[in-house]
Amino acid sequence: MAAEVRVRYAPSPTGFQHIGNLRTALFNWLFARHERGKFIIRIEDTDRERSEEKYVTQILDDFRWLGIDWDEGPDVGGDYGPYRQSERLAIYQEHADRLRAEGKAYRCYCTPEELEARRQTAKKTGRPPEDTRCRELSAEGQRKLEAEGRPPSIRFRVGEDRKITFDDLVLGATTFDSRQIGDFVVLKSDGWPTYHFGVVVDDWLMKISHVIRAEGHLSNTPLHVMLMDALGFKRPEFAHLPSVLSADGKGKLSKRLGALSLVEYRKQGYLPEALMNFMALLGWSPGDNREIMIPDERIESIESVDQQSIVRNELVKSFDLKRVKKASARFDTQKLLWMNQKYLNNLYEADLGRLLRLASEALNEAGIDVSALELREIWRVVNLYHGSIKTLADFAEQARFFFVDDITYDPKAVEKILDAEGIGFLRQAYDALKTLDNWTNWEIEKVLTSITPEIGKVAQPIRVAITGTKVSKGIFDTLSLLGDKRSLKRIKDALEKFGKAED
Repeated sequence: MAAEVRVRYAPSPTGFQHIGNLRTALFNWLFARHERGKFIIRIEDTDRERSEEKYVTQILDDFRWLGIDWDEGPDVGGDYGPYRQSERLAIYQEHADRLRAEGKAYRCYCTPEELEARRQTAKKTGRPPEDTRCRELSAEGQRKLEAEGRPPSIRFRVGEDRKITFDDLVLGATTFDSRQIGDFVVLKSDGWPTYHFGVVVDDWLMKISHVIRAEGHLSNTPLHVMLMDALGFKRPEFAHLPSVLSADGKGKLSKRLGALSLVEYRKQGYLPEALMNFMALLGWSPGDNREIMIPDERIESIESVDQQSIVRNELVKSFDLKRVKKASARFDTQKLLWMNQKYLNNLYEADLGRLLRLASEALNEAGIDVSALELREIWRVVNLYHGSIKTLADFAEQARFFFVDDITYDPKAVEKILDAEGIGFLRQAYDALKTLDNWTNWEIEKVLTSITPEIGKVAQPIRVAITGTKVSKGIFDTLSLLGDKRSLKRIKDALEKFGKAED
């Protein structure tokens, strides 16, 4: 192990972070914290057309929400900054000039169109592209091309054929053949670095000890190793994480099958500790068959528990790169839902105040203004739903009718339930319920069961009338919690709106 563990997560701010990116960031952070090292955020914003500052802001906000902190980065600084590649151009130029002065790189005057044409030709023949035409250009040849107005890029000279071998902490000894790698650009003609060059220079200057990244970067590693060797940089330890596949294991993770941004998961009402727990198990195991990283006894024995901190601490304590699996991980959305429901249930037992705050936020996110309500009113609804909801967005959707004056009717529910028979039972229920002096579960049940012993026949029309849908919690609990005035008004409104179905 290095004297000091230093790892980095280096996102490109061209969009929102999806779950695969975040899994990589999480593994880096867990490793750094477990080894009492440093976690660095570096912004690789060399894609000038697509990089936007709003994505930098969102990346940092995502981490704060998840509970991932960092020791160095664009907002907190550090000894090895700047931490944005766009602010390090002079550094890359200096190292590119050194490579060229030592004969390890050369000026290349090929245009993008010429390179693309050769790339397509090489693709058809199954050979690597031959991008070496400028390798032995004379000074006169260079002056001629410059006179044509061709700005040069700096291309790395791969050199003699050789085997490039490195030890990967996950995959083991890995070897590539340099004959499959053509000379490649390190500095573009506009003075900006390519991904390969920026990564290598920055990792060295920022003293990165371990490069932990997705398996998709494995083919980039031989290029990076060659650059490190040419520049005299000590190689970091490499660890390439297994890919994340769809739940059936048959294909790459897609947006339809879970590859959503963290912003979308937050909107859907997932808890940060549930997502962190779930992501940690994508290709890693704590070694003791645990899936929920918070023991039940911790919830039962303490009145108020910060379960997010417990999950973070448990993962940090347990994390070991040796237990990262070589096989691809599978993204099981149903498992994530189960895990989120488990953590929501834990919150109900151990931190009800936080659960109520989150429920209020979910209602507001769904366009339901609850700012004028007392927390006790929200608690009554949460108390009814807490054991069955899987996400906070589910809660906001299912319980919406409690918090709004006007409900929206599901046309299919109306067509199926409020037919002539349904309207007949609804009218009987209205006449019976409006006579009640005590609006309690027991009294409501007694009245409705007197109409028909098949309670479903009267419960479903009432449910559609007061919620607008065919689904709710138990009808007696729902009526009791909604209250007599609101319940009777909605039943009456439904009779007036759909009552002609009785004729």
